[in-house]
Amino acid sequence: MISLRTKLWIVFLVMLTASQAAALLGVWPALRDVTPGPTGPAPETAMHDHLVRRLAVAGVVALVIGGVLTAAVARSMTRPMAVIGRRTQQMVEGRLDRLIPTDSGDRETAHVGEHINDLAMNLQESLLFVWKRTDGALARYEAIRRHISRCGDPELAALLTAEIDDAGREIEEIRTLVRSFRFYDVDLDDTVILSRETPGNRSG
Repeated sequence: MISLRTKLWIVFLVMLTASQAAALLGVWPALRDVTPGPTGPAPETAMHDHLVRRLAVAGVVALVIGGVLTAAVARSMTRPMAVIGRRTQQMVEGRLDRLIPTDSGDRETAHVGEHINDLAMNLQESLLFVWKRTDGALARYEAIRRHISRCGDPELAALLTAEIDDAGREIEEIRTLVRSFRFYDVDLDDTVILSRETPGNRSG
């Protein structure tokens, strides 16, 4: 994988070589074709005009070569960045499974993609941790609700039930938020985390 700095140096050296070669190819025929006239050497103005035309053609050739190379390098830079932009937007929308490919482009772009992927994986781990913790919280919620139902004081039981139901709704809101994400290599159901690599394999 070539670094961005190396690509720019290659473009610079190729453009320099192309311009020098074009200039040499333009000047050499001009010098070779200038021959003495019947009464002596050719006029200096004719030689000057001939050299100017040759150098102008050489300059145009060098510019065309440089433009093509610059466009190629720019395309090699913008395409990976466009992919990073699209995948990052998908991650913002909850698609943590849309990781950025890091096997194309230059090293700098690949490093940016790797860091964004690391952020996505850290967020996924945090969300899955929250999911597992809410499993336990829901189990405790159900247990407390059963104990409240056995309370001898109806007014106290109603008050405690309302409070615990508020906590239960907050837990469900958290789980709904976690469900809104699509994770890399795992799926969620109501109670467990399912691995996509080995269907039926349950962890946590």
